[in-house]
Amino acid sequence: MDAETAPHRRGPAAVLVAALREGALDAAELAGQCLEAVAAREAAIGAWAFHDPGHVRRQAAICDELRREGRPLGPLHGLPVAVEDVFDTADMPTGDGSPLHEGRRPLEDAWAVRALRAAGAVLLGKAATAELGCGLPPPTRHPLDAARAVGMGPGGAAAALAAGMAPAALVADCAGSVVPAAAWCGVHAYRPSRGWIPRPGMLRRSRLLDGVAVLAAAVEDLALVAGPLLGDDPEDPDTRPLARPALAEEALRPPPLPPRFGLVEGPEWMRPGPAAAEGLAALAEMLGGEAGRIGLGGRFREAAAQARLVLEADLALRLEEEVGRGRVSPALAELVARGRRHAAVDYLRAAGEAAALYRIVREAFDEYDVLVAPAAAGEAPPRQEQPLDAPFAAPWTLLGMPVVVLPAMTGPDGLPMGVQLIAPRGDDVRLLRAARWLEGRLAATTEETTPCGT
Repeated sequence: MDAETAPHRRGPAAVLVAALREGALDAAELAGQCLEAVAAREAAIGAWAFHDPGHVRRQAAICDELRREGRPLGPLHGLPVAVEDVFDTADMPTGDGSPLHEGRRPLEDAWAVRALRAAGAVLLGKAATAELGCGLPPPTRHPLDAARAVGMGPGGAAAALAAGMAPAALVADCAGSVVPAAAWCGVHAYRPSRGWIPRPGMLRRSRLLDGVAVLAAAVEDLALVAGPLLGDDPEDPDTRPLARPALAEEALRPPPLPPRFGLVEGPEWMRPGPAAAEGLAALAEMLGGEAGRIGLGGRFREAAAQARLVLEADLALRLEEEVGRGRVSPALAELVARGRRHAAVDYLRAAGEAAALYRIVREAFDEYDVLVAPAAAGEAPPRQEQPLDAPFAAPWTLLGMPVVVLPAMTGPDGLPMGVQLIAPRGDDVRLLRAARWLEGRLAATTEETTPCGT
């Protein structure tokens, strides 16, 4: 089966937006469906830090009024979107998952939130996040197994999507945190190249490791939601004025040739557990000649440790005030304490090593369109064993590379597992096309012969 014949289902969010724009579905009706799902499952899951049904209905009513009056409609007209509680919102509190910021009322929206509103989205509320995005995990419980972890900062939003409460979410990615959260909860994720979505108004932890990401139920939906967020802002030094691609349209175009996938084999930090390794082997077998293997050793052996060092040192600076006030968890206090112990020369060496590592990995794309790596060691671990970092994903974040997470596998306990697809910086369109192509291949292959369901 090639790229032209692989079937592609429409993404749920794309279907909803089309129906909303055509008037086949009212925004108020769709918002009501989401609110019903929240009412039915929130007590058991705890996905929200702030949720006001009345405010959601008022936003939806405005969307319906605009359509009835024949006003121009945005690309996300009427689409309900969850927002991780680390993005400033002028009409809702932003607590950053910490009692130190509880009840904080920002004066204006974060850049990405403002872009969501301009595109016509309805904000469902603020999804629960980790303590200051990186300390204690969110209180959220996994929709499929309450004893399992959902991930760190983006975990509340990922659980909300997995539970059917929202069709899409805006989340912050810190050192790759979006990757295991999406994989464990069985949703799709997309973190664009560094600098493609401005970060002002988002809780800042590390310039090199912070990014804006989106969650959805299909690759098409990831492109649809992320497209209106692309831009530049002088307050974010990593953005610059560039002509941005129309992601939603470009992602739908089939690749000119079947993509070539390079399955990454590398250092200890990249090695999955037995179930994930078995799933990746089955994926490689399914792809056949469209997949090869690439080894990353040498300097990459220290990539995860270097990303961790950069994060810890940056947290020591960014969260100095909060830790000084004393109301932080022991886990977060220890992260900051380790950051204070790092020598400046070690920090500069780790941050500077990213350029050399990128030059090495960039050569792999002479042969492959995208790289494929495990998203995590396996299924979601028990809640009490929730790791504070994302070693499988942090190095790609340090290198500023775009990533798509596909929930491509199921583990022995029936819980989702995922893979991450990685592309060179700025090659997001090719990444999304390849991800959608692979999504189609997975959908076209029966459970008995794919990694899904193994």
